[in-house]
Amino acid sequence: MLWGDERYVRVYTRDTEEWCSWEQETRAVFLLLLRAAERTGAVRFASHKGLASMLRTRPEWVSIALVELLAPGGPLSPLADGDGILIKNFIEAQDTPQSDAQRAREYRARHRESLVTKR
Repeated sequence: MLWGDERYVRVYTRDTEEWCSWEQETRAVFLLLLRAAERTGAVRFASHKGLASMLRTRPEWVSIALVELLAPGGPLSPLADGDGILIKNFIEAQDTPQSDAQRAREYRARHRESLVTKR
């Protein structure tokens, strides 16, 4: 695989209150939706069964997940034309650069690890 030619999405690892409150099916489907989304954050599908097929998961998982994810204040909105959903903060989440402070923390952690493993 040529990694430089591959499209990727960021998956943030903080366990927020919202993330922890979701059913396990919802968490799994949300991660799959991130992978399936267009660069605009849209995921187009005709039915829950079609979405499950696209995500390669169970239709019942999709049904459970969409109830939670489309709830008021949730991370998804239906598309205006009715043929899919939009991940609300997808573009911001994918385009936000890592802070200088975080990069420095990660550099120090890698450096510290290299000091331990060299011995």
